[in-house]
Amino acid sequence: MSDTETKVCRLCQRLLPLSSYWCGDKKTGALRSECKDCAKARLRARYAASPDARAKAYANSRKQAILKPRTPEQQRKHSLKHKFGLSIEQYEAMFEAQDRKCALCGTTDNGRTTGKWKAGHFNVDHCHKTGRVRGLLCHKCNVRIGAYEGLLADVGLHKVVAYLASA
Repeated sequence: MSDTETKVCRLCQRLLPLSSYWCGDKKTGALRSECKDCAKARLRARYAASPDARAKAYANSRKQAILKPRTPEQQRKHSLKHKFGLSIEQYEAMFEAQDRKCALCGTTDNGRTTGKWKAGHFNVDHCHKTGRVRGLLCHKCNVRIGAYEGLLADVGLHKVVAYLASA
């Protein structure tokens, strides 16, 4: 990279690409002097330390939600990206790879007729420890596997197997 494509952060002193900085002035296109990572850390610290900052952020968030409500498709896209790191295209490719069926039981019915998933979307199953996406599940399988994982975490596999064998 040439010198014109990088910049030194004033806080962490790292030489970073320009994409690591937010725009500070929309008119001139000038970049901020701190990198995105440092700016996020500063905002997180202020948010954690100040109840006023939290109240202000919450009020602004609610105001924006009223002024610019998301469509269900926009909300779904946002949720997939921020919760699981998936785009709509990646979700669809995963669904196609599963033959448009639940990865566990093989049903084509997502199991939901009401609520936010009534449009026919399957749930994204993921490991809560690592965040790794495992597949797409119908509502029943997603709830059951979540409960099973909780049971295993609470009592352990050996106790579950022994209990089931005793019946």
